[in-house]
Amino acid sequence: MPYLLRAAALIVTLSSCGTQTSSNDTSDMASMLSLTEWNGVSIEQIAVTLTDTEITGRAHCNRFHATISFDESNVAIGPIASTRMACDLLQLESEFLQQLQTVSHRTITSDGATLETPDGNTFLFQLRPQP
Repeated sequence: MPYLLRAAALIVTLSSCGTQTSSNDTSDMASMLSLTEWNGVSIEQIAVTLTDTEITGRAHCNRFHATISFDESNVAIGPIASTRMACDLLQLESEFLQQLQTVSHRTITSDGATLETPDGNTFLFQLRPQP
């Protein structure tokens, strides 16, 4: 229930913000982005949501949260905090979170955004369908 209240507060806050149309602005679009691909592979066991100030999700069995900031095409993801439950895909989860924390560049598209690490790892985010 607290999550629903937080989500509702976020929606109200974002809907009251002014809209900018710059192609580098993600404040409105980013509030509705979900991870769909990681390094070209469709993602099913990892759920990530990106807003203009944070990135949150579930990396298979553990939840995580980090701050995110944008400067032109550059991205900085703060230290990632996560739960530490044991599960069968911990190696995949660990690799995912390590790569995510090194993201440094973004590209905005008409239907989402791509985040990239200096090593060429990519995270494709697309707009979520409106309810």
